[in-house]
Amino acid sequence: HSALGDREGAVEHFRRAVTAFEASMGGEHPETSIALYNLARELQNQERFAEADPIFRRVLAIRESALPEGHLYIARAHVLLGNNLHKLGSFEEAEAELRHGLELSLRHYEADHPRIGDARLALGRLLVDAGKLSEAEPELQAALENYRVSESAVGGSVISRFLERSITGRQSRSIRFLESDARRKM
Repeated sequence: HSALGDREGAVEHFRRAVTAFEASMGGEHPETSIALYNLARELQNQERFAEADPIFRRVLAIRESALPEGHLYIARAHVLLGNNLHKLGSFEEAEAELRHGLELSLRHYEADHPRIGDARLALGRLLVDAGKLSEAEPELQAALENYRVSESAVGGSVISRFLERSITGRQSRSIRFLESDARRKM
């Protein structure tokens, strides 16, 4: 639906899926959390962050109660909730979620995995927006290095996409620094 331009239809589709999973598996089942996750992501894609917030929190709660401690899906839920909180302007809570999600992700992935780069990029962007540039730069630099490794592994243009996605508002100063530093090291 969403890809076809029917954004509200997409939300309704995901709401129906949540209802079906709740009816067949129960409201606290990990499979239900996947349906909730899809709904929350669609709301987030539509910039309906306030609506997505309680759903992301429910996803996290279900996963924490149903999955082993520190499970990869729990890590991902922390990162996604942190991203959403960032968009809502809840910087302190977002930072805690993103840091915890990154910590858990590092238990599952090699440091150069793209998911680690995504988590570091999210944390770096948040820190820039929170005015913590000295803390943001190492995270953004680590994300850039992560994407550089990923780029050589897949032969894509990950670094270019990283820089494109990252240059917004107050972040541009940090990104320009990182870009020039990366060029000096090449």
